[in-house]
Amino acid sequence: AWAGHMASVGPVQFYNTVSFCDYPPGYMNILWLIGLLGNAIGGVTEFMVKSPAIVSDVLICLVLYLQAKDALGHRPALLLSLIWALNPVSIVTGACWGQTDSIMTLLLLIAVFQLIKGKWKIALPVYVAAVLIKPQALMFGPLGLAALILHLKNTKCDKKTLQDIFIGIGLSVAVFLALALPFIVDI
Repeated sequence: AWAGHMASVGPVQFYNTVSFCDYPPGYMNILWLIGLLGNAIGGVTEFMVKSPAIVSDVLICLVLYLQAKDALGHRPALLLSLIWALNPVSIVTGACWGQTDSIMTLLLLIAVFQLIKGKWKIALPVYVAAVLIKPQALMFGPLGLAALILHLKNTKCDKKTLQDIFIGIGLSVAVFLALALPFIVDI
C-alpha cells in the first residue's frame, strides 16, 4: 500500500496523506521506486515489495564471504555465508514478511567492515543510510562513536585520518539530504 501511495502522491505529500507510516525516508524512497515500477507494469506485487529484502540477504551472504575469505579461507567463509542464507529469522523477516531488517543489516555490515579498515568516508555515509532505512540502526551509533574515538586515539589524529573523517561527515550530510529532500521539496 505504501509503495502504491508513494507513486500516486509523491514523497512530499506522502507522510501528510498516509494513515500510518512509521518508516523513515530511506525505505520510503525504495518503495517509491517500486510503486513507480509497479504502476508502469500494471500494479505493485507482493514479490516486488519483498525483493529488496531478498536481494539484501543475498548481498549479505556475498559480503560475509568476501570479508571472511581472506581471514578464514574459502570453506569457513562459505560456511559463514550459508549460516546467514539459511538463518530462519532472515528468511522469515525478509522473504516471508517483507521487513526491511536485512536492508539495514547489509548497510550496517558494510559500515562496520569499512570502519574496521579505517575508511570513515565510506563507513559514515553508509551508516546514515542505514539509519534512514530503519531507525533501529541508531542503536549501533554509540559503538561507532567509541570506535571513532579509539581510532583517533590510536592514529594520533594524523591529517589523512581527519580528512577521511571530514569527507565522511560531508558525504553523510549529502546522503541525508539525498534521501530526505524529496520529502521536503517537491521535485
